[in-house]
Amino acid sequence: MCPKGDDPWTTEQNNRAIGLIVKSTNTSVPLDGFIGIKLYGSTSYIPLSSPSNTKCQESLQNSTQIGTVECNYTVISSFEHIIGIIFTSWPTYNLPDNNIFTNNGNPDITDFFCDISLINTIHANKHNSTLICHFYNIQTHNIKGK
Repeated sequence: MCPKGDDPWTTEQNNRAIGLIVKSTNTSVPLDGFIGIKLYGSTSYIPLSSPSNTKCQESLQNSTQIGTVECNYTVISSFEHIIGIIFTSWPTYNLPDNNIFTNNGNPDITDFFCDISLINTIHANKHNSTLICHFYNIQTHNIKGK
């Protein structure tokens, strides 16, 4: 089956890639717990306390909305983490691919949301902690179809 919206004869196309910055403005309490990445109603939780590329990859690939990924997890400090995510495939039959939700292999950056409810930094110091969770585009052009 050919990917939807893709010409199978096209060569040298890119995989969709995004980045995520998770940062606490309170430097007295390090990041701990889990950051949730939500796409089309499905949330994957990545550990912040013992981060690794493998744990990130396994967490995201458990989602019904994501096929296979590569993660590049970088700990800048105990208060700032950067996660690079390359989507190498998408599920053939994912549920929200309908007249409302569709991505053809290139979901918009506004389709991704953070769930900070399981980050312990926020719970440890509610009064002096602000959490920054910011998605940004890495690769959006000449994307392989889904």
